[in-house]
Amino acid sequence: MTDKQTETEWVSQPNHHIIDKDSGDFPELLKQISNPPGRLFVAGNVDALHLPSLAIVGSRNPTRQGRQNAYEFAKHLGRSGFCIVSGLASGIDAAAHEGALDGGAMTVAFLGHGIDQVYPADNEQLAKRIAANGAVCSEFPIGSEPRREHFPQRNR
Repeated sequence: MTDKQTETEWVSQPNHHIIDKDSGDFPELLKQISNPPGRLFVAGNVDALHLPSLAIVGSRNPTRQGRQNAYEFAKHLGRSGFCIVSGLASGIDAAAHEGALDGGAMTVAFLGHGIDQVYPADNEQLAKRIAANGAVCSEFPIGSEPRREHFPQRNR
């Protein structure tokens, strides 16, 4: 199967979008960075990409108190009208997404791999909750494996 066929199959599913940089749906602030992605794969609500947002990121191995703090900050900030953005990694990222969701807010997860997979696999249910109440995004082509060099690129 070619990449195009895979993309075509993926985007044909409900709430799956491929957004080009020149599209009105592409996040305006993301266009302004020095090397913006050419397109985004988005599972979920594209409108989440245009909300006032705050990023919460941190250790993959936080203390229990650090995880609780991230959760509570995200819950409070979400209830205050912010969309919480993070990377779906274990630890602080996952706690931030969970806090936002539990606070009734939208959250956006940016991935360091193709959108057709979840890494770490333990966050599969969380990724589904995010796609249903926000958006999961990736600039990496479908089928792209998680690679160490992808994560700094994702974080920009």
